[in-house]
Amino acid sequence: MTSYLLAGPLIEPVTLVEAKTFLRVDNIVEDGFINTLITAARLHIEGTTGRAMIAQTWRVVADSWPPDRTIVLPVAPLISISSITAYDADGLPTILALAQFQPETNTAPARIFLPPKISEAPDLREHNGIEIDYV
Repeated sequence: MTSYLLAGPLIEPVTLVEAKTFLRVDNIVEDGFINTLITAARLHIEGTTGRAMIAQTWRVVADSWPPDRTIVLPVAPLISISSITAYDADGLPTILALAQFQPETNTAPARIFLPPKISEAPDLREHNGIEIDYV
């Protein structure tokens, strides 16, 4: 599986004012640098833990449905599934009904359980046949 960040967080977990107060900086000269440090710290923590600190939209791409019917997502927590799209051999997309999938939102790593038979799923193309978008 491959994952892509579609939409990053709209805010950082620490504001510029909070960081400047902690650092005892009272001028604006270093604001750009401090903002860069805030983002770098968040990215480091998220990369190390596999957990998003602020809501983000991710896409996971897979070649096929897993045999154990469990999709393990690379970034937790799973807030909601936005869409699941399956591509047939000709590359035509089919958007699948989300009600048939069971998200597990209270675990790390986050998981999605598949039904025994996925309704409306086409025969998948050989590579990248499944796209799952989630927050």
